[in-house]
Amino acid sequence: MCFSDLDFATIHDVIESWERLRQMKGYDVEAGTLLFSHMFNKCPSTKTLFGLPLDMATDHESLKSNRRFQVHCKHMIAMLGKALNMLGPDDELLTEIMSDLGKKHFHMGVDDEHYYRIMGDSLFLALGELLGKDFCPQVEESWTIVYGEITAAMINQIPKK
Repeated sequence: MCFSDLDFATIHDVIESWERLRQMKGYDVEAGTLLFSHMFNKCPSTKTLFGLPLDMATDHESLKSNRRFQVHCKHMIAMLGKALNMLGPDDELLTEIMSDLGKKHFHMGVDDEHYYRIMGDSLFLALGELLGKDFCPQVEESWTIVYGEITAAMINQIPKK
């Protein structure tokens, strides 16, 4: 599958839920800190990918109070938003951008497991917490499909270990 194979309903579910998220005050910091808090709790060694000490507290409130980390959260959520906005008409450009981003992350030590098991699960947990009942099984499945395609575009060109 590739981005152009995504059906309208799948893209619609993701974009609509993303827009609901964007309506929340400070959504970028909230979503980013929740996502990374889940990620760091799930796999503490990922802290080092961000230049954080392994013993740093990574609960939601501790991350939210760290100004440097807030900037990173805003950047991550903005990047995800840009990728989602490119679904559909800009498939080739989105694939190219995600591939370049994947290469950059590979050189920073990010591997397949980080994308799928750790980041993906953490993203879905954060979305579920923030969207509540609006993150129903159908919407989660749509996110799983779209996130899988974004991730595949990021890791397709990366050398395998």
